[in-house]
Amino acid sequence: MECFVIFVMAWCWYNATESKPQNVSKQFRKKMKSGTISIIFGALGILFIVWFNYQTYELYQTEFLKIQNSSLMEPTIVTTGKSYKLIALGIVTLGILFGVKSMREKSSNGKIGIVLSLIALILTFIPVWTFFIK
Repeated sequence: MECFVIFVMAWCWYNATESKPQNVSKQFRKKMKSGTISIIFGALGILFIVWFNYQTYELYQTEFLKIQNSSLMEPTIVTTGKSYKLIALGIVTLGILFGVKSMREKSSNGKIGIVLSLIALILTFIPVWTFFIK
């Protein structure tokens, strides 16, 4: 009898309209408003910029220790491409676009996403890694 009840419950769950995979994805897209997406992109932009600047700081520390430990003066050229700035600008642009879309939909989350994206835009052009140095 218990197996029959479990079978009926599983059959009902499988055939329910709300739990079908295609309906779950549609509900997820409906619930993910553009203001929330804007906030996510703004926060991702800030996290990406802080992460890259921390990586640059660690590279600086290792090169500085190499210079201190060696008696020879061996100059090292370290270059960073502009790709990280372009990636950050792409993330920020998406955050601003979704924020503007959310503002048109009269959502207050759009303002937060735009502010976060603007902070990330400003941080893109500031060498934050210099502030990590003690």
